Amino acid sequence: MFSRVAKHFSNAGVRDHLGARKLQEAADLHRLYVLTTFFKREGEGAELIRRVLEEGKDLEHHELKAEVSANLNHQTLRVCAAVRDAMKSDAIDLETAKKKSGGGGGPRRGTNGGGGGGGGG
Repeated sequence: MFSRVAKHFSNAGVRDHLGARKLQEAADLHRLYVLTTFFKREGEGAELIRRVLEEGKDLEHHELKAEVSANLNHQTLRVCAAVRDAMKSDAIDLETAKKKSGGGGGPRRGTNGGGGGGGGG
């Protein structure tokens, strides 16, 4: 008898725990949807949040996941493009500085940025 009661409560605990986890996942996913969509769209703050919340209410779980994934992918590509452009800009600035200073390479490997670095020793 005791084992049946213990089994019943342990199964109920597992079900309750899984139910709580699913609710937490849904809440987290909705929060991610709102945050990632907010940064993707343009508009006035309060009005934009209201529209995003309204749109998110009508989406199914798998649609929310797809939207969050697409939003994160879009944001990752934007950040990578910005980094790439910044690196190109720095490379162009470096080339321009080299030309203005009279050619010659920048600091050589193994030196402290000074002249020609003869091998002492």
